[in-house]
Amino acid sequence: MVIFSIVLAIIGIVVLVVILSLFVRRRLVIPIGDVSDTLARFADLDLDKDKGAKVREHQYRTDEIGSMVTSLARMANNLRDMVGKINGASQSVAATSEELTATAQNTAHSATQVRDGIHGIAESARVQVSDTQTALGSYG
Repeated sequence: MVIFSIVLAIIGIVVLVVILSLFVRRRLVIPIGDVSDTLARFADLDLDKDKGAKVREHQYRTDEIGSMVTSLARMANNLRDMVGKINGASQSVAATSEELTATAQNTAHSATQVRDGIHGIAESARVQVSDTQTALGSYG
């Protein structure tokens, strides 16, 4: 009878340990693993909203894990917004750069035309000086 009681107590303890381990796994281990997977994706710069479905299951919990997941979701949204703003700013910089390049090319072309015009005026002045000297030499 004593052995039966000890065996029954051991079986009861084993059952309680199994139930407790399943509870801990379901309430802590799995959610922390999901959060860890999401953080690893963020570390790899993967902010895809659709890949976070597993972790969003824990968002409405009222414990620390729910708070962590809510903060993680807020961080992801802020990072997505920031990346969008940076993308818009970089496109604006690229467009402005193209405009500056076109303006610089136009300025270089205009400078070449002005140089050619000045060169033509100088050549005309040289010819005029030469003609004037020739005319003065024939009267002198």
